[in-house]
Amino acid sequence: MTEYPFNFDRENFEIFPKEIWSNKLIVFHGTTTFHSQSIESLGFNKNFIPFNISFVEKLVETLKMDGII
Repeated sequence: MTEYPFNFDRENFEIFPKEIWSNKLIVFHGTTTFHSQSIESLGFNKNFIPFNISFVEKLVETLKMDGII
């Protein structure tokens, strides 16, 4: 398994090196260490939401506000 250090690219808004996000053959290119152990031991669980859904709803609401580009 290849691990990459966090390095936010402010020009492209990417957290992975260009050789990862620009490679059209890579579909799933990684996950955070926060969820890695669970995925490695239990696999992907399609019914599991790893975040508070109300935060996502608030983010969507905020992004739809006038003046947000």
